[in-house]
Amino acid sequence: MRLSVLIFVWFVFWPIPNASGQDSESYRVLFLGNSRYYASGGPLQPFEGFCRAEGLLCETVNQGRPPPEWSPHGIEFSGLGRIDPFMRNVARDERVRELISSGGFDYVVVHSRSNDFIPDWVETPVPDWIETPVDVPSYAGRETTEAFKDLHRVIVEAGATTVVTMSHMVSSYVQQMHIVAEEHQRLKEELDAMMIGGSRHPVILVPTGLFWMDAMHKFGLESWYADSAHGTSLAQYATGALFYTYLMGRDPRQNVFAELPVPWRAPDDAPKEFVPATQAEWVKNLAWWYYSHY
Repeated sequence: MRLSVLIFVWFVFWPIPNASGQDSESYRVLFLGNSRYYASGGPLQPFEGFCRAEGLLCETVNQGRPPPEWSPHGIEFSGLGRIDPFMRNVARDERVRELISSGGFDYVVVHSRSNDFIPDWVETPVPDWIETPVDVPSYAGRETTEAFKDLHRVIVEAGATTVVTMSHMVSSYVQQMHIVAEEHQRLKEELDAMMIGGSRHPVILVPTGLFWMDAMHKFGLESWYADSAHGTSLAQYATGALFYTYLMGRDPRQNVFAELPVPWRAPDDAPKEFVPATQAEWVKNLAWWYYSHY
């Protein structure tokens, strides 16, 4: 009789694996960013795709521009409208703080801008999409760091993990990437050292900038940049793979997902397009190399 009860309990409470052989896990991720997250379909679609392929349920929320109501891609937007893309202003926005505090997120991905981390003494060309230089705020390293610290505290107190992405470099800024990388490493060390609720809460630093620079040299400027600031669908696929690797801590080389993101204004019946096998393999190998070494 006791054995029968034990067997019954085992069948009722033992986790049932899904079709991929993995136990089902679910995550809710907020991406605080800008047009980088919806241009060319954005990286959130492939991020969700990589997760689904491994039986992970990853619901993404983006505070940027909402897609059309009929969008079939299943990505939830917060509907907050336009938010200043520079971190020292995002961190002060009460709408953002409330969204983080009440959203039940597991991860909050904070996208930094190149200009936040390029010191004034570094000569940088003005991108052709900037009408006048005053449209780009000048470097404010200490102020930006303090803003990140403030937002990190809000994220931790909401029960989430802070994820900082290294700037997706504008194509004309790539020669400054090593300086930006050093600035981000310094930022991570300061955030990791913070005491919040009596303990430290290390952030995840995703090296999207270095990744983009390597990929641009591999695939060429036109294959990687749709314009001077935004990635092509291939770049967005690769960025989604990088987020999957760093947030889920899983080897993308074992993941079969290879769909390119669909542009937001594509028809409902638009055919799916896939990354060529050799390109997908290169992207996954590089993502895993960075995760393993950086």
